[in-house]
Amino acid sequence: MKIRKNLNAIVLQDWFVRFRDPENVYLPPELNAKILSGKVYGHHKFQDGDSVNTSKIVGVNGRRIRTEGGSTYLLGSIQKEYLAWLKKEGLGYNPRLPVSIKKI
Repeated sequence: MKIRKNLNAIVLQDWFVRFRDPENVYLPPELNAKILSGKVYGHHKFQDGDSVNTSKIVGVNGRRIRTEGGSTYLLGSIQKEYLAWLKKEGLGYNPRLPVSIKKI
């Protein structure tokens, strides 16, 4: 995916979805939120290519993801290992709507 510099979003490349605290198996789902991890580009707090974890995902509009911290991320390329895991687990991947969240 080509990255255009004039977007009003931070670009996240080589991204994957994970839980904020994957080690705590007893944490209720509403407290163990989905977040994104990946390499960030165009963020004022990080250098291009830095690995980051976002805050909780609170909104999804296609490939634009809004987080609890107020940032909007444009998803670039998905991490190859994550894509392979999705396929192995029988979980679908829609490149136009790659992330979904449930409102609790």
